Amino acid sequence: MLAQAQTTIVDGPGFGVAEWIGIATVITVAFGAVVGAIVQLVRLRRENTEQHAEGRALVTDVRDRLLDLHTSVNRVDDKVDQLDARLDRHENIHHRGRRKW
Repeated sequence: MLAQAQTTIVDGPGFGVAEWIGIATVITVAFGAVVGAIVQLVRLRRENTEQHAEGRALVTDVRDRLLDLHTSVNRVDDKVDQLDARLDRHENIHHRGRRKW
């Protein structure tokens, strides 16, 4: 008679293939989580930097507009002062002592 092959599974002490596959899976999942977290942090940092740049540009624009407005107000104020001085001179020359108020 022919010899029959034995197909017995021996579970001896120590690590087998299944344990090593489990360990490799856990390491892979942990590594993927770390890489995903790093990618998210880099993306958030980039978005934050872009938002700060946009904010800085907006603040600069508003500041420049305010400075232009301040310059315009100063010009108008100077013109009003000049007109007031001219009116005072005119009143002193032509209307001395005729004010009714």
